[in-house]
Amino acid sequence: MMVITLIHYINTKVASQDVYSERAGCSRLHPLHTAYLPLRTSNSTTMTSRDPDEQCGVPCCRPSVLQRCARIGVFVAFYCPASLCTSAISVYMSSQITTLEKQFGFTSAQSGFLMSCNDIGFLLTTIFVANLARTLHIPRSLFVSTFCFGLSGVFCSLAYFLSPVANTDQPITSNMSSQNTFFNSDDQMCSFANKSSEEGCDPNLAKIGAPTKFTSIAIAIIAVGMTIQGFGKAPRQPFIITYIDDNVPKQKTACFIGVIMAIGIFGPALGFGLGAFFSQTYVTLEDVQMTVRDPRWIGAWWLGFIFFGLLAMVVSIPLMCFPKRMPGSKRKAPPKSKGEKSITSNVKHGFKELVKKLVRILKNARFTLNLAAVCLVLFLVGGFLAFTPKYLETQFFIPAWYANILLGGIVVVSTCLGTFVGGFLTSYKKLHPYTCIKLVGFVNLLSILSHGLGFVLGCDNPQIVGLGNTMLNSTCSSNCNCDSTEYLPVCGSDNRNYLTPCHAGCLDSVMGPEGLMYTNCTCVVGGGSAVPGLCETDCAMLWPFLMVALFSSLFGALCIVPGIMFSVRCVSDEDKSLAVGVSSFMQTTCGWMAGPVVSGKIIDTCCKLWSSGCYGKGACALYDIEDFRFKKYLVEISAKCVVVFLYGACIWVSRNRTDWSIDDDKDKEEKDGLPEKENLMNKSNETKLQFDIGTPIVKVKKPLV
Repeated sequence: MMVITLIHYINTKVASQDVYSERAGCSRLHPLHTAYLPLRTSNSTTMTSRDPDEQCGVPCCRPSVLQRCARIGVFVAFYCPASLCTSAISVYMSSQITTLEKQFGFTSAQSGFLMSCNDIGFLLTTIFVANLARTLHIPRSLFVSTFCFGLSGVFCSLAYFLSPVANTDQPITSNMSSQNTFFNSDDQMCSFANKSSEEGCDPNLAKIGAPTKFTSIAIAIIAVGMTIQGFGKAPRQPFIITYIDDNVPKQKTACFIGVIMAIGIFGPALGFGLGAFFSQTYVTLEDVQMTVRDPRWIGAWWLGFIFFGLLAMVVSIPLMCFPKRMPGSKRKAPPKSKGEKSITSNVKHGFKELVKKLVRILKNARFTLNLAAVCLVLFLVGGFLAFTPKYLETQFFIPAWYANILLGGIVVVSTCLGTFVGGFLTSYKKLHPYTCIKLVGFVNLLSILSHGLGFVLGCDNPQIVGLGNTMLNSTCSSNCNCDSTEYLPVCGSDNRNYLTPCHAGCLDSVMGPEGLMYTNCTCVVGGGSAVPGLCETDCAMLWPFLMVALFSSLFGALCIVPGIMFSVRCVSDEDKSLAVGVSSFMQTTCGWMAGPVVSGKIIDTCCKLWSSGCYGKGACALYDIEDFRFKKYLVEISAKCVVVFLYGACIWVSRNRTDWSIDDDKDKEEKDGLPEKENLMNKSNETKLQFDIGTPIVKVKKPLV
């Protein structure tokens, strides 16, 4: 309710200032008083429109130079940067999932919950905000929305600044010795001395991926920040669609929405791209002597939240200067009521109208079937795709920064291109809503094939000495007292993976040109050396997987704008804004919010080795990637089959319907296209007809009294 209150306060405050400005002479007088008066020409109050709701600026500051910006194209140009920033913040969390899990000891289920907090704030406000779209000042409401996005980013970064400094386990810097590492080298190397069981749990020891006292506090901080982001997300889609559709011809709505969505999809590309850059910088911004492939590496995740947060606050400022409606808009100002009703009666009347609209919308079979299909699609998108960076890291053994670059540069850019092309085709070819839904159904049918290929486009589980039954030359490390519950994989000079330096029989460690190196490893062939991290794999499935993902995203994005246009055109104009709000509410509840939580729990079932500490189980250190891949695509194919069935039912229901909200401007456009003489003749005929059917003038004699 915070955003609703804030938006309502700003709109009420500005409206009262408009009244004050009008009384003070800063705005228009009554048209009868100013019919023969010239416009004022002061430097700060020159007006080109006499209606404050159609003027750019803020109360008492509406210079004439700004009135040139009162065009929908200018509004779209200024909103695109805001859409870019808000989209980047929304996905930036996904790009830093593995980093956050390492630092704070989150499980995948907890990470999924944090991403769902975004949607909890959204659900608390979306229906009410959507129902107010016709009464609020939409550009100023979008200013509040974008500012909340920026505030959420800054708030999430507090988890880093408020986290306590660990007593030990700092990474190696140029000013530190090799013994002061995140993992104590002596504990991880081969030792012939018996280790006390009490050393297994030290509350002051910060282990990678293990939970600490601060873990619950970090969850609370990030959850609040993501909830604030959800508050800001609620007005975006219903307000943008309503504002554009009310201020342009209906045939051009898809084009403008397509432009905004295409630019907005560059946001994830920007989020993943900068996420990759920040992931290559150590979390403390120090120059550490380890590589990004080292399991102890933690990227500077908090920099992205601050960067995108402050940028969103800046780009939100111009939005508050746009008018409530554009000059010449087909949406007219509602007539002022002669008498003021009580607040209670207004609330009751508004609630009754809201219930009537909801019942009418949900009885619409076309709308309901399409909504059910979209919710299921977004369950997959919001679920497994939220963990796609983690999937790429674990499935193909690549570092986090490289996974973010691939995801942002290939998949998201293809989605942007597909969305733009879909919007262009819908607008240029003037696709009928029935054609739109057939296109959406066909694309989802093809997507089943791409999901089927995912079963084979993956790598095998790595063979790690010391894990399970994989014990090569076990006799060499039998006296080293190795702990098989720890995970610090090293790659030996024999190109074999070892669970820890201890399992490789390493006795010493030195600082090499590329970081820490373990030497005198008795289990490595020839008594060689080992370096932190898994060995390079010979699996060649990464690029085939990315090519399939690229084309799948490209063709899937083609149906985004047609799907939106179908959902908007299958309801009446009166119910349009609320229908968009209901869609957003259900899509968030059943898709964006439920998806990450359920997917996180499924992913946790694929874990082979957990990072544990004194405060319980933390992040997964090693996944069974074959089980991960099988469960991911089994769920996706099952859901896609249901989606295709729902779209088929929607196409069947829509086949003979004619009540589409696409003909509102048809008569006006036909008249504008007539020759001038014929148009004048029509006007004269209309006038004559009005005169003929008007109330006859009859003299009535007054009765004699």
